[in-house]
Amino acid sequence: PVVIGDEGIRVQVLVSPPDDSGRRAFTVHFEVGDTWTRHASGVLGDDVSVPGAGELTVWPPEGAAVLPTDGLYERLSASGYGYGEAFRGLRAAWRRGDEVFAEVALPDGVEPQGFGIHPALLDAALHVNAADADGQGQMLPFVWSGVSLHAVGATTLRVRVTSAEPEGVSLEIADTQGAPVATVGALVSRPVDAQALTSPKADTDSLYRVEWAPISTSEAPATHAWIDELASLVDTEVPHVLMSPSGTAPATVTNDVLATLQTWLADNRGDSSVLVLVTRGAVATEAGETVTDLAGAAARGLVRSAQVEHPGRFMLLDLDGSETEDLVAGALATGEPELAVRGGQVSAPRLARPADALVLPDEPWRLEVTASGTVDGINPVPNPQAAVSLGVGEVRVGVRAAGVNFRDVLISLGMYPGQALVG
Repeated sequence: PVVIGDEGIRVQVLVSPPDDSGRRAFTVHFEVGDTWTRHASGVLGDDVSVPGAGELTVWPPEGAAVLPTDGLYERLSASGYGYGEAFRGLRAAWRRGDEVFAEVALPDGVEPQGFGIHPALLDAALHVNAADADGQGQMLPFVWSGVSLHAVGATTLRVRVTSAEPEGVSLEIADTQGAPVATVGALVSRPVDAQALTSPKADTDSLYRVEWAPISTSEAPATHAWIDELASLVDTEVPHVLMSPSGTAPATVTNDVLATLQTWLADNRGDSSVLVLVTRGAVATEAGETVTDLAGAAARGLVRSAQVEHPGRFMLLDLDGSETEDLVAGALATGEPELAVRGGQVSAPRLARPADALVLPDEPWRLEVTASGTVDGINPVPNPQAAVSLGVGEVRVGVRAAGVNFRDVLISLGMYPGQALVG
């Protein structure tokens, strides 16, 4: 693996043994943290032919009309293509019939060493399409095929772009003497919703969260049995409802519940038996509700883990005192793995987009603690520095979601030692 950048991101190319034709399949993987993700795949092979060799020796191309490039990158920036200085390499462009030509170069201070062809130079070779575009909207490269590298070390290139069936373009790339540097048999691009990428709105890009939604209970309530301990099992075909003790230390309750789950699973009465753990006030089903049974909350977490390992064997039911025997029976008949009763209504957790999702500013922003004492005090505020044009060697990353650690929570609550409180 090759390490890229100071953040320890590793890149690995896996190449398979050659097939009967000598071609090798390959995949490109990135590792961030401990996770490897495949980002590209393709086929490698030898090809001694050089399409278009010698066609770029006459420069500028004879009979070609000049295409205007003044202000190109400013126009592209306004359209959502944010090219930094290192990637603004298009120097001139021409059109001749169905052919488009370009001259591209690396900016001063950017060296090609370490690359077969510098990424900024190859990317600039595609900008001639933007200079020649006619209302196509934003397009991003999607599939490359027939890519060959014939020479390395170039800092200035001549490019010829032609149509390639059914929906792509082909590229012939040469150095300043017209000698072949690279060829692309076909490059297919796809349209992209620029607004969705650069300015995600709450109604289309917000994170899901858990909300408790009312559900209908069965009209034919399930038969069930209340038990005080597993020794009182009466029938494996009905749910057995076990009340979690309240007013007991969380460690004691979770140890007892763990032993109960293990005994239940070890019982030889079959996989049709269901154990229901009942708590009171061990989960908050709406904003502002207080959890009053911490031991029950810990036990619920343990049972949820057991539900993942043994689907259908455990249920969770949290009560508030408004329940009736028939309501509990109807709730158990739903088969939902997790339920709560509030004000005589049964509800279950569902993933939903929040109605009060955070709305991000249209301008560049950053997160700041604007008020201490609650995580609601973390808010996006304008960040003029983010609008500054990128320099050589700089990149801009758009973050859609990020995790927090315990220190972040303490800072947002104004509880971190030595932290200056926000007024």
